[in-house]
Amino acid sequence: MRCDELAVAATSWRATCAELAADGARMLDFLTCVDEPADARIEVLAHLVDVPGRRRVLVRTTVDRADPELDSVVDVLPGAAWHEREAHEMFGVRFTGNPDLRPLLTTGAMGHPLRRTTPLPSRVQTPWPGASDPAERPPEGPPVRPGGRVAARPRSRLAPPGVLPEWTPATEGPRGAEGTPGAEGST
Repeated sequence: MRCDELAVAATSWRATCAELAADGARMLDFLTCVDEPADARIEVLAHLVDVPGRRRVLVRTTVDRADPELDSVVDVLPGAAWHEREAHEMFGVRFTGNPDLRPLLTTGAMGHPLRRTTPLPSRVQTPWPGASDPAERPPEGPPVRPGGRVAARPRSRLAPPGVLPEWTPATEGPRGAEGTPGAEGST
């Protein structure tokens, strides 16, 4: 089954989806977003499928990250209702004309969790596997392992992937060149 891609302007998003649905692509496989904070935009993608015609179409558009608003396609593709609710909750894209944009999973208090600049408490508070807390370092002097070998000093605590330096608590001490505590001495 071939897959075509269409990049459209945000103003013609609804019209393009309606035209594709009229041509047979009536099944909405998914609707999602990609946050691009460096470009100050959010990309919205919809994957439409024409099952009898064995054709797939990926429709994409971009909206301004500061004011993300797009026309809803719920009246054209009823399956989009849940997907638009999720995109609204996770990325903050408002779908004009969608009658129900209530949150599905969160209370809305922490912002939009899938935006790349949203600090997630679980990322910041959960220790990263394999990294040790500096408070757990051995006492002064090298400890000796069985067999007479000197044990290596544990690594400094590393930040989990996706955690920006400004999200971590200020009590972690000096930061290394890579933005992680003690990165200059870690191995």
